[in-house]
Amino acid sequence: MARFLSSVVLATLSALQVVAAEEFALGIYGPITSVSNTFLATAVAFDIDFRKHFNASLQERFGAPIIQVTGGLHPALVNLTVRIGTSDSHPDVGVSTVLDFFLGRDGRTPISGLVGGLHSAISFPVASLAATFKVPQVAFASTSPKLSNKDAYPYFLRTMPPDSIQGSAFWQWLVHFQVPSAVFIYSMESYAEGMFQAVGSNAALAGQSYRVSGVGVRYMPVQYDVEEARAALKLAMGVGTKFLLLVMTTDQSSSFFPVMRDEGVLTQDWQLLASQAVSVDAGGTSGFTKDDIPVGFMQFYPVSKGPKFPEFEKLWLQLTADDVIGMDASSRYNFDKLKVSLDSMRVRKVDDSFFSNTDLMMLEDPFLFDAAYTFVLAVNELLNEGKSLAQINGPVLLAKLKTNSFEGISGQVNFNADGDRLASYNLINMQPAPGGGRALVVAGMFDSATKLLSFVDDDPPYWMDGLRHVSPPDNLVTCAEGFTTEVGTGMCKPCPAGYYSPGGRGQQCSPCLRGSFAASSGSRNCTLCAQGSYAPEVGSSSCGLCVAGFFAEAPGQEGCSRCPVGRFVASSGASSCSPCGLKMVTAESGADSAGLCQCAAGSFFLRSSPASSLIESEGCTSCLEGLACPAGLGPPLQLPGFWAEVLDEQARDYSVVRCRNSWECNGGLLGSCADGRQGRACNSCKDGYHPLTDGTCGECAAQDSLPMVFLGLGVALLMTFMLIIVNSDLSKQSLNLLTIVAVASQLVMAVQALGAIRQLKIHWVEPVLSVLELTKLLNFDFDVVNFSCFYPSDDPVVKFVFQLLAYPFCVAVLGITKRPLKFDNVFNINGLVLFAFFITLTLTVLLPFQCVGNPNGTASMVTNPGITCYSSARHEGLVAVAVLGVLAYPVTIITWIGWTTMKYPSRVSSGMGLHLVQRYRFLFNRFHPHAYYYGLVLMIRNLFVAILPVALVSTPALQVVAMGALLLSSAVVQSRVWPWRTEAANLADATMSCFLVVVMLGAAPLLDLEQSETETTLGVLLCIAVFGPLLVAICAIAHAVYRRFSPASSYSVFLCHHKEGAGSLARWLKLQIGTHSSCRVFLDSDNLEDLDLIFDTVRSQTKNLVVLLTPELLKRMWCAGEIVTAHRNNISIVTVICDGFAHFIEQELENVPSFWTEQQKHTLASFGIDMDMVKEAYRHLQAIPCFTMPRFGSEKQQASSVLEIVNCCRLPKKAFSSSAGSGSSSANRPRILITGAMADAEALSVCQTFQILVQRNMQVQAAVVRSLEEMENALPFASYVVVLFSRGMLRDPNFALILLSANSLSGSASERKPELVTVSADAVFEFPGPEFYRELELQGLGLSDAAGSGPLGAEAGPELAQAYRSLLSVLALPLTPLGSIGLLEKQVSEICRRFRRYRDSATGLAMDQAADHTGHTGHGGSQSIAPPRSAKPSQGCAKQQEQQEESGKEDAATRATKVRRVTATL
Repeated sequence: MARFLSSVVLATLSALQVVAAEEFALGIYGPITSVSNTFLATAVAFDIDFRKHFNASLQERFGAPIIQVTGGLHPALVNLTVRIGTSDSHPDVGVSTVLDFFLGRDGRTPISGLVGGLHSAISFPVASLAATFKVPQVAFASTSPKLSNKDAYPYFLRTMPPDSIQGSAFWQWLVHFQVPSAVFIYSMESYAEGMFQAVGSNAALAGQSYRVSGVGVRYMPVQYDVEEARAALKLAMGVGTKFLLLVMTTDQSSSFFPVMRDEGVLTQDWQLLASQAVSVDAGGTSGFTKDDIPVGFMQFYPVSKGPKFPEFEKLWLQLTADDVIGMDASSRYNFDKLKVSLDSMRVRKVDDSFFSNTDLMMLEDPFLFDAAYTFVLAVNELLNEGKSLAQINGPVLLAKLKTNSFEGISGQVNFNADGDRLASYNLINMQPAPGGGRALVVAGMFDSATKLLSFVDDDPPYWMDGLRHVSPPDNLVTCAEGFTTEVGTGMCKPCPAGYYSPGGRGQQCSPCLRGSFAASSGSRNCTLCAQGSYAPEVGSSSCGLCVAGFFAEAPGQEGCSRCPVGRFVASSGASSCSPCGLKMVTAESGADSAGLCQCAAGSFFLRSSPASSLIESEGCTSCLEGLACPAGLGPPLQLPGFWAEVLDEQARDYSVVRCRNSWECNGGLLGSCADGRQGRACNSCKDGYHPLTDGTCGECAAQDSLPMVFLGLGVALLMTFMLIIVNSDLSKQSLNLLTIVAVASQLVMAVQALGAIRQLKIHWVEPVLSVLELTKLLNFDFDVVNFSCFYPSDDPVVKFVFQLLAYPFCVAVLGITKRPLKFDNVFNINGLVLFAFFITLTLTVLLPFQCVGNPNGTASMVTNPGITCYSSARHEGLVAVAVLGVLAYPVTIITWIGWTTMKYPSRVSSGMGLHLVQRYRFLFNRFHPHAYYYGLVLMIRNLFVAILPVALVSTPALQVVAMGALLLSSAVVQSRVWPWRTEAANLADATMSCFLVVVMLGAAPLLDLEQSETETTLGVLLCIAVFGPLLVAICAIAHAVYRRFSPASSYSVFLCHHKEGAGSLARWLKLQIGTHSSCRVFLDSDNLEDLDLIFDTVRSQTKNLVVLLTPELLKRMWCAGEIVTAHRNNISIVTVICDGFAHFIEQELENVPSFWTEQQKHTLASFGIDMDMVKEAYRHLQAIPCFTMPRFGSEKQQASSVLEIVNCCRLPKKAFSSSAGSGSSSANRPRILITGAMADAEALSVCQTFQILVQRNMQVQAAVVRSLEEMENALPFASYVVVLFSRGMLRDPNFALILLSANSLSGSASERKPELVTVSADAVFEFPGPEFYRELELQGLGLSDAAGSGPLGAEAGPELAQAYRSLLSVLALPLTPLGSIGLLEKQVSEICRRFRRYRDSATGLAMDQAADHTGHTGHGGSQSIAPPRSAKPSQGCAKQQEQQEESGKEDAATRATKVRRVTATL
């Protein structure tokens, strides 16, 4: 750690040094002194092959370079130098070597790129250092998946695929061969542990973690403990699977193979699969050789030999030891600075025999060669791009490396986002050699792209039994009879007693069925229990005997049956029981005597006559529903919650109905009620009594009528308070008040929802019962305030009428108030009341329809069970009144709210009806503009909340599920939309909804249901819930498949236009079409992805081609191609003639080919379009009817033209579209004025487009000001003036007039001054310099007489120059008119942030209305344009400001006269 910290300090100091030399230093390091010297030879081979590019002698000796440098070899590449270091397989040595490279401590230039290394354990700290020094590193091995983490190792790449891919190959091997389980034997170091984790991750993702287990072997690089390794191997062999997966480093595996041989693992009883690092040739003195590896051994190797590898082999065979370690090489590669000298290396030293063949090559050598060339190609590309060698480092070099792609000797080299190379793996298989012996052969390949395992010529591999098999040999997976494959491990285990197994592959132990047994373990089958005995449990190992009172009819019984109720048997071992007779039953089953027979509880005796004897009686009969029949001969009793009328005492004829609850009918004698109650079903209190919370009725006292009086007064006070709030200035109301109102309405709705939930058939318990009683008042249950003491009789009809009149009473309170009432305020209060109490109003009018069945076959109202449904005059009257209530309340309210909500978008976007936001602020003001519709959503939810208790009254099991689903769905929608304007209101709504869902969950067990009804209904619901995910998945997949293979959606309109002449007009036209129709419109800036597909879009996906004919359109190649394509394919063409366009005469048509270059005509020809086709199409344009688009016409004229185009194209119309066009001029008092170079058609279209987007975004009236008159009329009511900069604007006299007019109107006493906002809407607009202002001050705009005294001549020059300076001093925000709609909306949204007054549109509109009333009574007021808001002037400047204002007032008339004179002149 100390060494590492000191290295970091040195790194920090060296980062301050500036390397001035023009040299690119490349460092290569690896275990050249500990694993293999082929790494050293490969590094030298790379340098030689690289230097062939500029060293003729090397090329003459070794041939042409293997890797050709693409893009041309840059001369500066000759300054790329290479030096080589060693890690000696030790992290300390590797880190020290790399630090020498980074810091130049080896006496050379600090490196800019690093190649290496082999071991992941060393690459971890090296990669961290590389990230610190910002030196890109490309490893030729180091395959740990952890190195793919770009957050930790951003500068790390590698040419060998990571272990995660090899892990996938291992897992695919298990899956492909259906291996039930396997055990990993891995060395406990980063490489092997990473491999084990990678395979484990694949198993976990498949949900089959049980198939993979592991046994670790301690990493022993110095002294290998054979006995410790043997113990680990035995532990793995005892896991129970015959499949061993070996993952170790090369040095560890070479020592582990002899241990496996000694323990008999290398036989046909096992199967071995090894990773690429495992060495199959141990060497040394153990006596283990490659020939000891059995046939069938398998191993995964990364694909390391590409088409260019033979050229590398040729180069290898030409090398000599002097090339690699000679004096020149030692000096060139700085071998004298190696941390471990070449003389001290632990591997074979390099000599000439080293290159006699390629047998010594390591798997990693091709990857090292390609890793080095990755830097060469990247540096060369950067040099060719103009970078110098000093600039090629760090992020610049890293970015180029990641995009590198070339054919190396190991195959195609490229990297993914994690810097990994996704190469495939070969499955190596030890197979018999044709000439005898055995050899490792490529049997298959794992494709990293498809994640599939394939085999050469579809031949299965050899297994360790010496034969080819498509699947593992049976001896590895099959269990014997009486044995089973253990789930999760695949091991064979004997079946325990009580279980059996027929044996075979994949067989499991099956338990003996009830009535059978298996006495010992390892049984093949089970034996049936004898008659009179039983086996009560599955998996029994013995049988028991029946006792007296029980019987077993046949062998194989799982239990002795009790004699049923009404039967008995006195002896044991009987096969049947004797009946009691006379429909009598025993007290319990299993009776062993006739004296135990009697009538059971729940039934009673019926006699044919009162004097008949017991013998002559009809016997026992079942109790009626709602009655309790105790054992005996007496009459039944009344159950709580039911009321029984005795029709005939002698015949015991009863009529049973349901009560409102179990407290009012508390059981006992037939026909009894709770104290103070009377009538059918104990429905009403006695006259002069009022209901109490315990179900009884108490006598009314004098003070008991006061709650009703207080309720009326409270309602009056509440309505008055609401009126005060609504009448208050909206601009002075804070969001805190809005939050209070919103949360209060949410609370009212939640309480009403609880009231609706209270109507469900749930047996509520304390203390929630008492809490729910508190909700009665908000649900218009006037029993809470002793209504029966206020009105002389407890009459259900009267109470129902009073409930319906609750809302009219609130309206009447507003009528008698003495405060001045505005229609909008009264409208808001009524809307707020109806919105808040919608659940109660709806539930109230539906109560007469909420009927529940009675035991006697009739139905009664749930709220008034004394009224029989649909068969009594009282109920018919209630239904008649309820129908009127349904039409007056829920139907009218929902229709009204729905219509208003659906019309809202078109009114707002068109500029019409924005004043309705003030009137309907109870509906819209509480929600964000994007969620304007949420009020309707709440109303619909509340409608269903009220309907569910009524609609599902006959199926109580559905009530809780449906109500819970409704509340949960609404909570999900609210959380997704987040509609309320304040965070607190959103959180409150979500929390209340969640609590209501919790109430439904808690109430589910309290449902008052019959067991059979519950099981049937809930069974169906659970079945739906179980299959629901499957159905959703099928629908989602089907939709995805449909979208994948279905043709692209067609465009109803394709806008053909000249980008410069009508690009903004096309955007405006698309927006206008969108207000009339929801069809798709093709506009290149929105929909064009590939220019080559544009004609195909016209041909196959377009219904109407709308051609915007501007002067230059017919001279544009692509426009011509679109017109020809539409004409040739019979696509409907609609022509729109714009100002300045004229059709070609015949002579001009003949000259059409001269419009385009030969290249352009060749481009058209490549799409099958020749010049004759173009002429024919242009003639066709002249022959078809056309429409005119008056670009400088009025809004009404333009809207009429748009509508004509829509009708001609036969586009489907929107149901609620507005016909007012954009609405700029239709707005009576626009608050945002937009102007610019109105003399330029495209600039005018930009302003119109901007006006539409601003109006949609802000929901505030906006207008495009085209003339002086429009500015004079609109400015008194405006809060903002927006100027869109475009070319020629400053030379436009009309714009100058508008600007001077705005500045001249400065004499008003009004405090409202519109703020100026500027927008740069033209990329070529240039801000003027001093010369422009000097010319302007001296000459004006040149519109003057000979004396220079014209209105815009020299006399007006200084004033106009000052106006322009003020205008251009305001920071202009960008706008890209020809960009996509997404970009435009984002830019407009950013610009709208300047309109701070309307961040809350309702508050801003209220402020405007207040200012209109106080400051303006018509159009006579005037004011000046103010720059953006700044700090209030100090008192010291106040007097001077007043003097300037007075001076401005005096000159106002003069300036106004000037402006009007200019207008007359123009």
